[in-house]
Amino acid sequence: MVGKEERERIQMMFFSAAEGERFRQLTTKMDQTIRKLGPSKIRLYQQDAAAKAAAKKAAKAKEKSVKGK
Repeated sequence: MVGKEERERIQMMFFSAAEGERFRQLTTKMDQTIRKLGPSKIRLYQQDAAAKAAAKKAAKAKEKSVKGK
């Protein structure tokens, strides 16, 4: 489930080749919205999960090396 903040990051728009100005306006508005929201919480969660997995792997390797001595 995507939270309200993340829903603001996702938009679907359709443009014809003749709507260059409309495209510019809407993409500028979307860029401003995303900058205002800051980093995606989804990306931060993924980075945190990767860091935890790496720490767990390192702890297992250390435990294995201690047992091997």
